[in-house]
Amino acid sequence: MACHTSSATSLEYLKKEFPNIRFIDMLFPTIKAASLITKNKRVGVIATEATIKSDAHKTLFKEHASDIEVFTCATPELVPFIENQKTESPECFFYLNTLLKTLLEKNIDTLILGCTHYPFIEHVIKKIAPQLQIVSAAGCIKNGNNKKEKDIMFLVSGNKKEFEKKIESFLKLKNPHIISFL
Repeated sequence: MACHTSSATSLEYLKKEFPNIRFIDMLFPTIKAASLITKNKRVGVIATEATIKSDAHKTLFKEHASDIEVFTCATPELVPFIENQKTESPECFFYLNTLLKTLLEKNIDTLILGCTHYPFIEHVIKKIAPQLQIVSAAGCIKNGNNKKEKDIMFLVSGNKKEFEKKIESFLKLKNPHIISFL
């Protein structure tokens, strides 16, 4: 499920509704990775409002790594910056700087990028807070998935060619198997 919000709000329902399909969600891989790399057991999560309101990250940490303290921050402005290719703008930098300052005041050492858009701003985050360990689901899934690339299928509701370019760029998968519902 290439959407943190869908993973946070719909995963359990879909697993029950389609028991023969293996869903790879966006949340658990990041929880696992962050749990392994945090040194001080203080992890920040930035995500969409719906994902943060679901408390999915906090719930998963409680279930799988209860010794880790989690600090979440809804970041509604980030997706528009990314989709409008304004990640290098002073406004985006100011926005990120402000929200990261709040999380850094909590003494986090690891940051989960809780939206599939957010790896596109990782370089900006690293400029602001180079000390942070950054975890994104795309990297976790690509590194931790034992399926062969030809066995992975993407179901999309958008333009197939656009999605293919992003998958090739983002996950470095060549000729991904994509089915579009448009």
